[in-house]
Amino acid sequence: MRSSDTVLRRLAPAALLTLVGVAFGRGALSGEPQFDATLTSELTFTDNATLSSTDEEADLILRLRPRIRASGQGGRTTWSIGYAPSLVFYALNGDRNNAQSNLNAFGTLEAVDNWLYIDGRATVLQTFENPFLPTPSDPTLATDNRKETYTLGLSPYIRGELFGEYRYLIRNDNSYSNAQNVAGDVLTSQLFGTIDSPVQRHFFWGADASYDYTKFESRQSFSAQLVRARAGMVVTPELSLRASGGYEWNDYGLSDYSGSIYGTGFDWRPTPRTNIAANWEERFFGPSYQANFTHRTRLTSWSLSGYRNTETYNNALLRLTPGETRQSLDQILTSRITDPLQREAAIDLFMSETGLPEFLGGALFFYNQNIFLIERADARFGILGVRNSLFLRAFYEESESITVEDESVATDLFSRNTHFRTRGAGAAFTHELTPRTSLTLSLDRSYTRSLSQQLELVTGRDATQTIARASVTHSLSPKTNITGRLRLARYDSDLSSYDEHAIQALIFHRF
Repeated sequence: MRSSDTVLRRLAPAALLTLVGVAFGRGALSGEPQFDATLTSELTFTDNATLSSTDEEADLILRLRPRIRASGQGGRTTWSIGYAPSLVFYALNGDRNNAQSNLNAFGTLEAVDNWLYIDGRATVLQTFENPFLPTPSDPTLATDNRKETYTLGLSPYIRGELFGEYRYLIRNDNSYSNAQNVAGDVLTSQLFGTIDSPVQRHFFWGADASYDYTKFESRQSFSAQLVRARAGMVVTPELSLRASGGYEWNDYGLSDYSGSIYGTGFDWRPTPRTNIAANWEERFFGPSYQANFTHRTRLTSWSLSGYRNTETYNNALLRLTPGETRQSLDQILTSRITDPLQREAAIDLFMSETGLPEFLGGALFFYNQNIFLIERADARFGILGVRNSLFLRAFYEESESITVEDESVATDLFSRNTHFRTRGAGAAFTHELTPRTSLTLSLDRSYTRSLSQQLELVTGRDATQTIARASVTHSLSPKTNITGRLRLARYDSDLSSYDEHAIQALIFHRF
């Protein structure tokens, strides 16, 4: 069994960040912070604790997951901290006992009234290293492919108005990532500036410029610069159009590029509950775009999004949002519960009472030292009825490195295997059996394929993962729920395959 001081060392970084943040928040706010704490105890019997295809080992696993959440605003600060460690204990294989941290903390300090601000963010997440090795959704299952990743972000910026109407912003986003037992830190920095005319006018204009710097510990640095001018017009109160043009310079190792960029876009709000927005721009890698459609009714939420642009591991982690089922519920309940904190509490209560999963599939994050061109599409639907609820998701993502190195200096999996495609879907259905008991069924399936042309260097080609769950949740009291769950999982790849079946019992309590 791992010693207690080893477990404490694993938890210390995230816990320290949490305590510092809370202390800072309490001292800086004029109002009282809001606190929320829960505890989940989970007992799992699995027939394949090691996710092996040949030497399957059954085990009984206990997982304790306390969660502390605090937030506040007032004075010069706004902040929020959520810390949820997992303590995992194996009955038959104590050497696999471990502690896993999960932290999401952010804050904003108004250093100078209405002018200078500082944003800070810290995350600790459980991610993976190789898409063709086991990527279990359950943190209790043992795999060396899981990595604990630390990401810190600091963004000082100034914003204000010139001549009382022209808005300007100068912002410096800095982020740092490191993964446990993986060589190589990732450091990114972006300096961004923009100026915009009043949007209330029939014609409006703006300009922006940016400088991006990315440094990987075991590789050279990469940089990109861009300047852009924008102009647009308000066609109707619901519709506005815009166009842009500019120039960019890029240094991505073996490939350099400089040239003109141009694009167009629109924002359309046909009804108070419907938003449609799209941007398209011709860049050095071809078309760049971002499109979003959202619609909600009293019982349903709909969303469709598309995206194509460059991205680093740091940028992706710092932009992570809550699970898609939570987002769908938030969209449905917006008109019913206008206060964001009350709405979040109502969503927490609903998910704990029904056993609804946070995520329905989706592309995973893999720690790497590369800049990728990402193309993704995502469709989501949710309906919240009196006794029945249904949530659906389908997704597609293709990632291709634009910082390819010579084979002789390839340092990691993503330096050799540089082109991936992932697609999949998920569904979750809940039914209220009685006023205090709910049934939940969910199914997730994803498929990942390597499209790399360096076949002799590729360490994996295909991976398919399927997870089915069935659970019954009963409310013992307004603050305590119990859940029984069955899980069936299958993972197939040309590097590793396994089947796993589990029975789980959970107790959830809100303090």
